[in-house]
Amino acid sequence: MPLTQAEDRSLHYLQLPSDSGSEADHLVMVHGLAASMGFWYFNVAPKLSRAFHVTLYDLSGHGRSRMPQRKYAPQQMAEDLAHLLDSLNIKRAHIIGHSYGGLIALHLARRHPERVISLTVADSQLSSVRKLGHPWEQGQKITNFLRQRGIDFDEKDPYFGYNMLKEAAKLQVADRQGEMDALREWVHPFIGRSGKRSARQWLRLVETTDAESDFLKADKLTDSVLKKITVPTLAVYGERSQAIESGKKLAELLPGAELKIIPRAGHFFPVSKPRALLAAWVPFVRKFTRLQHFDHEGLLSDNHSGGMGEKLSPARLGGGLHARLNRR
Repeated sequence: MPLTQAEDRSLHYLQLPSDSGSEADHLVMVHGLAASMGFWYFNVAPKLSRAFHVTLYDLSGHGRSRMPQRKYAPQQMAEDLAHLLDSLNIKRAHIIGHSYGGLIALHLARRHPERVISLTVADSQLSSVRKLGHPWEQGQKITNFLRQRGIDFDEKDPYFGYNMLKEAAKLQVADRQGEMDALREWVHPFIGRSGKRSARQWLRLVETTDAESDFLKADKLTDSVLKKITVPTLAVYGERSQAIESGKKLAELLPGAELKIIPRAGHFFPVSKPRALLAAWVPFVRKFTRLQHFDHEGLLSDNHSGGMGEKLSPARLGGGLHARLNRR
């Protein structure tokens, strides 16, 4: 981690050069809360590098990026992303954002539309929709499971998903693997070999910085703001996700936005159903890429290295390059 001044925000990033050479567009992938760039790397990023120059990065306070004390609101983290594009000399890019990463991507598209070729919002929950408290069948099942184990949750809580992440982090740190295995579909960032480390980092972030306060504030993506986003947009949501009503809202408000629903999928479908994500995204983005021979079926196939070269372990993935971003 590089040494930075008080107002600096250094981001850990990784770039996968495209098999398609100089013709390829840039693609930047933004993960959600409590995750890291590994969310994309170990599932779809190498496949996408067959046709795009792919850039992954860790949000501030996540992975190996610096953990500053403040500025975790999505509009502030959108400026982090804009500075990252500047530092890497990426003039324009396709942007994919999952969950909180989608809110960041929406703010980037609103503030810097000239930088966004296309925008894909994957299962992001808008605060304007969140507070309406739409019924959620899966939430009742999760709530019943947790209550049987002495953990009191209300599926009608507008921040149910966020609160569950925090509770799951505590379960992981306490080695309550039975509960963690049962909640696997809903708490993916804390599952696997690096789950305990991720859980400890998440708790440190929300307990020692201003992050939690920023995460729980309104995202400032009001209806009037959303109507001003004019870049080509795909909203892709899991059928079983609490956030699905937000996808419908985006399709309603953003001019020309498309909505795709992933059947039998929850919030973390980019991990649980990566091929379904690609099947929804490829036909959309193909309309806006410079690469005329963009091969839909080839991108989805598994018999190609995808330009990945040596496969990186989770530990080595965390030890790549950093971009030093100076706040002016």
